[in-house]
Amino acid sequence: MTKELKEELGEPYANKLTLPDVPSDDKADHHFLLQSHDFSDLLFTLGVSPNGTIIEDYPTYLNARRDGTAERRKKTPENVRSFAQGIVRAIERFQNDFHLSAFAKYDSSGCGGGTNMSPDSHAVLYDKTKEESERVDYLTKYINDGWGHEELPPFGVVEESEEAEKWSGVPADYGICGFVLNGKFFPTSVNVERTTHGRYGGM
Repeated sequence: MTKELKEELGEPYANKLTLPDVPSDDKADHHFLLQSHDFSDLLFTLGVSPNGTIIEDYPTYLNARRDGTAERRKKTPENVRSFAQGIVRAIERFQNDFHLSAFAKYDSSGCGGGTNMSPDSHAVLYDKTKEESERVDYLTKYINDGWGHEELPPFGVVEESEEAEKWSGVPADYGICGFVLNGKFFPTSVNVERTTHGRYGGM
């Protein structure tokens, strides 16, 4: 860990928030928490709750988390379609309101693997020439076929898309690893995360 990286990670944000010692792997939680503490260098992100509500800020995220009852998260045809419709409408907001490229992930926990939906692999989902109903039908089927749990994920996310950087000819992204002790984050390494068709393949 270089001195410059330590300063970049630590100094601008040192007094803005205290991190929990027990980590969360929810990308929606991470994003909206940091946003609420005025972290400026964040990619634009929208959260989506299982009932299709689109989330833009931390208070709305916390309310949705409290309201995320087992009944609303049951993997019923109606709930899956509401969830899929919320994700599609979040993508449409990226395209029509913000004029940004989007990357959707129907489970906001961790890197997600099969729940990542890259534009390369799921072109229909991002195709503005398609009717909303066709895009929702596509995503509903994809969730039904791919999500093997009785409850839907607590949240999905749609994020501003950035092209993976090239590292030794391999499309890759980067992750900062470390640990939290008494609310302070101690970075230990920066690792390359392998990607294939927009899906993380591991560090």
